[in-house]
Amino acid sequence: MKQIFILLFLTLLVNADEVQRLESLISDIDKIQNELQLEKAKNKKLSKELSIYVNNTVNTQIKEEDNPFPTLVMKKKYQNEQGVSYFKASNFYVNKKAKIYDDVDGSTVAIWSDKTLFTSNQRVGMWIKITGIFVNKLWQPANQEQWVKSCDVLNLPQVSE
Repeated sequence: MKQIFILLFLTLLVNADEVQRLESLISDIDKIQNELQLEKAKNKKLSKELSIYVNNTVNTQIKEEDNPFPTLVMKKKYQNEQGVSYFKASNFYVNKKAKIYDDVDGSTVAIWSDKTLFTSNQRVGMWIKITGIFVNKLWQPANQEQWVKSCDVLNLPQVSE
């Protein structure tokens, strides 16, 4: 009989530790659930504040018809840029004595003799922009903006390698 009481007593002690551990786990789960609810409440509050901020920002943006700034006008020398067409860089040469200009419809900056070689990759109407020039059979980039009329040049045929 003593043995049964001792066995029963030991069983209760073992179960008591397990019960205590389970109670501890349950209390930890309750704490985590409470923290989660607090975080959800904070998120809701922040979401409301964000939506109020976004609404206020959108409402305060300047509408185009209410724009207090004047309409900007492009400088004359850049207005021709609207018609710029780009192409693969090519070699050209002047087919006769030709005037070289500082801009489209600009003033003359040089006169090149016929067969002067140069490169380009831009065109505006009947004008070709000079992007590089060959000096003693060596190519050098153009050191200033230069333009030539397309009627004064010929395009060299492309050589495939």
